[in-house]
Amino acid sequence: MFCRHECRGLSPLYEALALAVAEDPELLTLAGAARPGQPAPNLFFAAVHLLLSSEPAKGDPLARYYPSLAETAASATDAFPAFRGFCLAHAGAIAEIINRRSVNTNDVGRCAVLHLGYAEISRMFLAVRFAVE
Repeated sequence: MFCRHECRGLSPLYEALALAVAEDPELLTLAGAARPGQPAPNLFFAAVHLLLSSEPAKGDPLARYYPSLAETAASATDAFPAFRGFCLAHAGAIAEIINRRSVNTNDVGRCAVLHLGYAEISRMFLAVRFAVE
């Protein structure tokens, strides 16, 4: 389950929301709009955050629960009613985002490009070092 494997101990907000979403048929249906092969919970929460961080939605009551959007985030345990209301009010936009976007949860694959950068830095360092000696 997403809330136990991805959120526990890392994100109290997403853990609380994921547990509540798991019991809400309407939000489960909305989250299920993700394309096959894509992690629906990741896309769903990312879509909500994307919309919530956009200029028109920044004043939404839900924003006060997000540490990235509020100076001091409100308690995650109280966030679900605002989250549910936001999701239902923006269901069309959320469905569109999670149907056309994708997430990359392959950390190793995403970091592979760093290897090239580090190799170049190493090459430059060695060239300078041996040029001085």
